[in-house]
Amino acid sequence: MQLPACALTTPQKAGCRTQSPLRAVNKRHKEQLSAPLTFAAKPGGEVKVLAVAAAAKSGGGDYKATPLSASSTWESGGSSGSFTWTYPLGMPPAAAGPAPDLSISYDSGSVDGRTANTNNQGSWIGEGFDLTSSYIERKYGSCNDDGQDDKFDLCWKYDNASLVLNGKATELVKDDTSGTWRLKNDDASTVQHSTGADNGDDNGEYWTVTTGDGTKYVFGLDKLDGAAADDRTASVWTVPVFGDDEESLATPRARPSVSATRSRHGAGTSTTSRTPTTTP
Repeated sequence: MQLPACALTTPQKAGCRTQSPLRAVNKRHKEQLSAPLTFAAKPGGEVKVLAVAAAAKSGGGDYKATPLSASSTWESGGSSGSFTWTYPLGMPPAAAGPAPDLSISYDSGSVDGRTANTNNQGSWIGEGFDLTSSYIERKYGSCNDDGQDDKFDLCWKYDNASLVLNGKATELVKDDTSGTWRLKNDDASTVQHSTGADNGDDNGEYWTVTTGDGTKYVFGLDKLDGAAADDRTASVWTVPVFGDDEESLATPRARPSVSATRSRHGAGTSTTSRTPTTTP
């Protein structure tokens, strides 16, 4: 593009920033950009000011903002100011039963909530983005906060678990009298806690969540019913956890993530059960 000659001396003036597009040829293989110019014949010659700037489009495509596709959904977060965007992914039909629901989702609020003392690593598909993920996990505290000075291992605090299912998160609440688990935000779903699975956990802990529409999600079973001996889902992650009081050293049924040896400072494993198995 061409600019007035005064752009070299008084660029702050609006008239000196007027841009006039020129027809140019971009020889990419030679890394050359050429345009025909005509100079007036006058004493001292004529000054022409040229500039190169990226246009919104070219023969190879355009750099305009990509419009939100009709196949995706987006919404603003109201008073929170959070922007969310979701793009569904097509999945092949399942051999039997329902197919998983998978999508790419973005939430600007997930970035705003990060601080200097949290793990701020972005996901593998980008900052603020995530794939549909569902899991159940337990949370523990630092042993240093549990009366063990200068010991920063994980220690048992109380029997807890949280559920993320199809993009929605809620805590799991245990009835201390009956031992039954339920969703804190009760939506007619039922939760069953079981042990005995061959999944690498100390007592084979796994969970079954049945939603109100009858869909059953199994977390942490690892070896599915009818699967061959070597066919595993690798859906359980464990981490060492220590217990040093009566609550954490109670019966293995009530404290499934603590060692059944009941030795003081005995180590156990906590479980994070991922990749649910969905059955109709």
